[in-house]
Amino acid sequence: MLDYTIRERTTDNLDFELLADGVAITLVGIDHVELHMIDSSKKTYRYNSNDDDSAITITEAAEGKVRFIPPDINVFLYRKSPYKLYFQVWDTAIEKYSVPEYDRFEIKVLKEF
Repeated sequence: MLDYTIRERTTDNLDFELLADGVAITLVGIDHVELHMIDSSKKTYRYNSNDDDSAITITEAAEGKVRFIPPDINVFLYRKSPYKLYFQVWDTAIEKYSVPEYDRFEIKVLKEF
């Protein structure tokens, strides 16, 4: 599992590699990827790579790499930390699977200076 520790209100890129059993998942030819992010109050935020203004993009499809670019400074707040993340990979418009399958990525947020 990948963990990030970031500063509150960052808009820095966060890069992820989607793996299954330690091997990169190919994203070539898929319909889209969704990022599901859950804050400490259990509120869920969703980002879809098919959206025109998407904050989630596939950067290297053959290596299973995706990038999240927080769309504004209020995405990551200390009081809502930690955030748990997972991705849904949509092979088609109706077939999907989750990555990681049994765990979550975690983002811990440090207070802004």
